[in-house]
Amino acid sequence: MFVDFDIQSFEDRGDDAETPLHLAALNGELDDLLLMLPTISNIDSPGGIGHTPLHYAIMFGHAAVIDVLLNHGASLSAQNDYGDRPLDLVKTNRDEVLATILKHRPDAVCQ
Repeated sequence: MFVDFDIQSFEDRGDDAETPLHLAALNGELDDLLLMLPTISNIDSPGGIGHTPLHYAIMFGHAAVIDVLLNHGASLSAQNDYGDRPLDLVKTNRDEVLATILKHRPDAVCQ
């Protein structure tokens, strides 16, 4: 993803227009995510198809990452290029993901 790219900051984009923050959220890399967050200016930065880091964390069921992203202001209403919000993509680890989201936004799951 970042091969042959000169990454100078955690907001720099790779070949697919995604940032290291997207990759950390997708892979559930909580320690990496925590390292990056203080330097990120837009936690809802859209990647190549409009997914935010929260889209990826929810899609792949990384509840701890979801918790941190929501604590840092990530939006549950951000839409990707297909109009999907992060909750529209929940598949893996569904119960834990929904419990984590409910902790932050009790109304979110009912939307």
